[in-house]
Amino acid sequence: MRRPRHGLRVGRHLAEVRDRLGAFEDRYNVTAQPFRWRFTTSDLVDLPAGLDRRALDQQEESARLRA
Repeated sequence: MRRPRHGLRVGRHLAEVRDRLGAFEDRYNVTAQPFRWRFTTSDLVDLPAGLDRRALDQQEESARLRA
C-alpha cells in the first residue's frame, strides 16, 4: 500500500498563498494612507469594565423583556 504524497501539493498551495498575499500587498501599498491611532493604554485598561457594563446591560434588558 502506498502513502499519498501530500508534500508536493502543500508546497504548491503555499506558493499560491504567498503569491496572492504578495499581490495584495502591492495593490494595498499603492492606496494605503497613514491613520491617526487614538486607542491609548488608558482605553485598553478601561476596556474590560466597559465590556462588563455592556454585558450587564444586555442581561438586564433580556430579563426585562422576559418579564
